[in-house]
Amino acid sequence: MKLTKIELPKKYEFREGTNELYKKYDGWYKISYSQANSFKDYFYTYLKEYILGFKSPEQGIFADFGGQVGSYLDITDTTTDYPLLSKEDKAILDALKNAHEKGSQFEFEIIIDLEPFGIEKTVLQGFSDKQYLDENGLLVVSDYKTLNLATKKKYYLSEDYKQLYIYGYGLEELGFEIGDIYVTGLGRKGNNTIEGDKNKLRLSGEIEILPKTYTRKKGEEAIKEIVEACKKISEYNSAYKTYFG
Repeated sequence: MKLTKIELPKKYEFREGTNELYKKYDGWYKISYSQANSFKDYFYTYLKEYILGFKSPEQGIFADFGGQVGSYLDITDTTTDYPLLSKEDKAILDALKNAHEKGSQFEFEIIIDLEPFGIEKTVLQGFSDKQYLDENGLLVVSDYKTLNLATKKKYYLSEDYKQLYIYGYGLEELGFEIGDIYVTGLGRKGNNTIEGDKNKLRLSGEIEILPKTYTRKKGEEAIKEIVEACKKISEYNSAYKTYFG
């Protein structure tokens, strides 16, 4: 197979103490599911943030809030300051933390080599929010999402949401056998992002398990879509560097 050479805005940096299998990818171009989705759904925002390098605070607060929720739920995380979470938010999350399954792993890095999918020296990087082995030795994978359940639940239950399929593929490549996969939907209320220095996003207390069904074919098809996004991103990135680099 002839590989397509591309050029993306970000490169993978191997961190000592992580999975040694990934060391060979140090310096390769990298993409993530969220980056590819941002390119598809928020084209001009993607260009501004990833190619021009300007972060949008209006968009970032939602990701930052979700990130702090995920960090708080990770019992191995050493963060002690969560400025975007209220006392009520933490109480909701404490109930979830106390119910973590034995042996749960958090923010487990998944690197998928995209050369078998046709592009040169490029990886797809992801982190599973929580995973654990069930009584049958199958790997259960959960993705935390803060969302308006009334309007977004349908999307995460649909085949349009493919992040967990990609994770399933990458984890199979590491030798795991995939069992249940699901989104843990954490209800979020408030549409105002920032008023002065005060975060206006809060957890509603609603929690729903949104099940998905993994097959290797679904994983492969989702990765192929990411590859096509990479090629298009590369075109814009190369054009920018040609004229402004």
